[in-house]
Amino acid sequence: MKRLTALTVFTLLALLAAGCGDQSPLGPAEVDLDGIDAHRYGFDRRDRSVKVMTRNIYVGADVDAVIAALMTTDNQQDDLDALAAAIHTFVMTDFPTRARGIVREIAHSRPLVVGLQEVSEVEIVIPAGIPGLHEDGVDIDVDFLPILEAELAARHLHYEVAVSIENIVAEPVTGIPGAVVRLVDYDVIMVDKRRVRVVDTFSKTFDNNVGDVADGVSLTRGWTLLNAKIRGRPYAFVNTHLESGHQDPRLTELRYAQATEIVMTLDAMGVTVPTIVMGDLNDYPVLKPGRDGYTCCHLTDLSNEVAAFDRRIDYIWARGFGRPRGGIYRTGWLPWHRIRGPFYKMWPSDHAGLVATVRNGWGWHVARHQDNDVGVGSE
Repeated sequence: MKRLTALTVFTLLALLAAGCGDQSPLGPAEVDLDGIDAHRYGFDRRDRSVKVMTRNIYVGADVDAVIAALMTTDNQQDDLDALAAAIHTFVMTDFPTRARGIVREIAHSRPLVVGLQEVSEVEIVIPAGIPGLHEDGVDIDVDFLPILEAELAARHLHYEVAVSIENIVAEPVTGIPGAVVRLVDYDVIMVDKRRVRVVDTFSKTFDNNVGDVADGVSLTRGWTLLNAKIRGRPYAFVNTHLESGHQDPRLTELRYAQATEIVMTLDAMGVTVPTIVMGDLNDYPVLKPGRDGYTCCHLTDLSNEVAAFDRRIDYIWARGFGRPRGGIYRTGWLPWHRIRGPFYKMWPSDHAGLVATVRNGWGWHVARHQDNDVGVGSE
């Protein structure tokens, strides 16, 4: 059962609404995204509810296949073939289009805090005439964060970056004169600046990481912490993307070390305020493993018409809320959540997102209508 150890650590964080109704964080309710209207939620002065979203927004191609080719063969053509396939998929999954879908989810749910993973910078320049690649060459330069920020601004949504951490940096050696292949991956916490006051932030690369796997390719992960005040009350938020992979037990142990570091650092820093940990934790559930609520994965080109998820690796955890109650639902998994891209309708990401409301005390009410689209778990 070693594969469960990473999430076992997070049981120390007092699972959000554990055992509460049908809306535990390990079994998100099947709620229609387009039926959610944030303006129907009401609060009063005693309200202590906090709504958050976690979203792996997906780099847009199977980067793991490229890294695997670089690690396992000295055949340059194999490396180029894997790179060519990744470039093709990246173009097909057009991030500016997907950003509109992700921002639409944010607009519907209006979380106070958004934890994003795989916020990427991708630069690929390859001269014309390279066998196996586009005959006219390749010229790609896409920076995800400014595109997201522009889409948020276009919808008059007042989200801003509170803290970020640089993770994977990949600049593989191609052997092609004049070629540039560069990927940089970030985790980012964004906040609604009208409703959240940032007190301070912290970010750290994990002490334990895979590290260098090929010339110019280093697999590192980290985590971010936001201390904030919401309606005058202090809260802490953590966003992370733990190392992926289950084929090697050492990767499971690595995730365990990374998760442990978060918990131990929070304790060492004396973080005792209500805390929410969210992200792509890349591990299988400890509690209610047979329940639905799967979050991964769509096809790499995002072209499948119906979600066929088979694993749950994205989570939201909480501690310090007393006996918390709340609700949680998935985004980006129902057929009508797809968006029309330049080549076909596609999903905003290869993952589903999670939106959770954690609350304690009194003062919460939901104005229901006939669609009955929001279910709130109770003790």
